[in-house]
Amino acid sequence: MTAGSEIEPVPSPSPHLSGTHNWIWQFLAELLAVGALLLALVCSIEICLVLIAGSSSAHHDFISYWASGQLFVHHEDPYDANAIQRLEVAHGFNPDHQVLIVRNPPSALVLVAPLGFVSYRATVMLWSLPLAACWILCLRMLWILHGRPKRTFRVFGYPFAPWFVLLLYAPALICVLVGQTGLFALLGLVLFLRFHRSQPFLAGVSLWLCALKPHLFLPFAVVLLLWVIVSRSYSVLAGAAIALGASSVVAALVNPSAWSQYARMMHDRH
Repeated sequence: MTAGSEIEPVPSPSPHLSGTHNWIWQFLAELLAVGALLLALVCSIEICLVLIAGSSSAHHDFISYWASGQLFVHHEDPYDANAIQRLEVAHGFNPDHQVLIVRNPPSALVLVAPLGFVSYRATVMLWSLPLAACWILCLRMLWILHGRPKRTFRVFGYPFAPWFVLLLYAPALICVLVGQTGLFALLGLVLFLRFHRSQPFLAGVSLWLCALKPHLFLPFAVVLLLWVIVSRSYSVLAGAAIALGASSVVAALVNPSAWSQYARMMHDRH
């Protein structure tokens, strides 16, 4: 072979660039899979809801969140039993049943505020999607926190990871089915476990979600306070205080009487 006929070698792609492309494609594929799973889960739950409850709203706990959101964003009393009952009865709630009222403090009203801008039927999907997303995120983060175990379960002969099988956990599905906020509180707890060592301030902010259901976390709160004092992780308390303070300020700006209305409702309802 003569010197003039030699062929220049084609440079191979950089291993770093190839690895970056693989990571991007893997991330997009996982995001697409989770999105499809989330959509399928919510659609299945909504079908079950229609089959079980029909068009009645009596089985939806979240109708109380929607009603309070409607009143809150329109600068009315979000704890007014009569106003809430009128909204609930207008959308199928049995007038003979006790009215469902949101008992969360005004600091939690920022969570239901977006529901005040949409119709009740649109709220069904709007409320179910984040609940289902919370459940998927919790399972995924707990799987990662436990070292990404490789053990699988076989369902109908097909292998599934434990976190995927737990998507069918009945109490969590019921929370999505009836619109309970317990999954938001669970997400707050899992986020705290995920960040309490690496980013304690962010872990403290995540406790705002736990405050949606404070009665479920009383023993945890006692242990948490002792742990903060012993480990001097005061940034956790700072994050929690700032999150609660900011949400309370937002609620007061939208409805300056929110706290007095909440106190009156709690007194009347014992």
